[in-house]
Amino acid sequence: MTEPSSLASIYKSEMGLYRRFGAALGRELQAIVEQAGVTLAVPLEHRIKTLDSIQGKTRRKDRGWTDPKEVSDLIGARIILLFRSEVDEVVKRIEKSLDVVDHEDTGGRLSDSEFGYQSVHIQVKVPSEWLKLPTMTGFDELGAEIQVRTAAQHIWAVTSHKFQYKQESSVPVSLKRSINRAAALLETVDVEFERLLLSRAEYRRALAEPQKEDRRILDVESLRAVLGEVWPEQNREDDEDYAELLAQLVSADLTSREELVRLLSEQKEQALVEDARRAADELRFMYEGSPLKPERSIEQLESNIFYTHVGLTRVALSQAGRLLAAF
Repeated sequence: MTEPSSLASIYKSEMGLYRRFGAALGRELQAIVEQAGVTLAVPLEHRIKTLDSIQGKTRRKDRGWTDPKEVSDLIGARIILLFRSEVDEVVKRIEKSLDVVDHEDTGGRLSDSEFGYQSVHIQVKVPSEWLKLPTMTGFDELGAEIQVRTAAQHIWAVTSHKFQYKQESSVPVSLKRSINRAAALLETVDVEFERLLLSRAEYRRALAEPQKEDRRILDVESLRAVLGEVWPEQNREDDEDYAELLAQLVSADLTSREELVRLLSEQKEQALVEDARRAADELRFMYEGSPLKPERSIEQLESNIFYTHVGLTRVALSQAGRLLAAF
């Protein structure tokens, strides 16, 4: 076995390579998450395994590592999502994008009556075609472990690590009832969040069929549907703040779907003219070298798109004198 000092010298000399690899992996995973259209529960993070951790594992398990690059999880990344179904989607995309060395769903170890650590672990390497790029030079021998889990699973992972209760046999008998209740509650959170997703999808489908759903009073989902009916699809953004707009509408005593549709329809033409004018102004500021980062891409601005659906609605409300000054 290589002496720890030799392992340490390689580790320190190649730290720049590890950092480049970690950054490249982080960018790829961020792109995967965005393309999947899912929401991170916490920002994506990656880390380089510490030298102490590598040397400790070498001693404990007699690994015989001669080079840090032999460590399969030298680079680690963690993706924490809101919903279980999103975990499945992101895992599929990772396996399609990267070369998978190993895949483990730790929840598969548990029986129906057991609690424990649940997470999907994927060991990956860079696809050979990537290595042709100058920015990927030197990554051919490096590997990474990507963990994908829900927020509830992450809470359990952090807590069980703190208490060192990773398995049921580790738990003092007097604490087992409490720990089982906590584990069951966290699993219930995942189940109910998934049920909420399905219920929302069903409600959105019903909104397209007025005879099946009372659409007279606005809520966040029906407001989203109304704006989608009135405004051009090209102006819509995935993360628009419908909740804040709804609060504005309530303050303006405008909670009837029919009244809102009528008002927006009356102001639609003028609001779209204002949208085009604002887009033209933003383009001019860019060409004049404005230091401010534009809220829209050049392509959008050139297509006369500046406001989102929520923004267009506020423009229309302001034109009609229905937007309160407090907002």
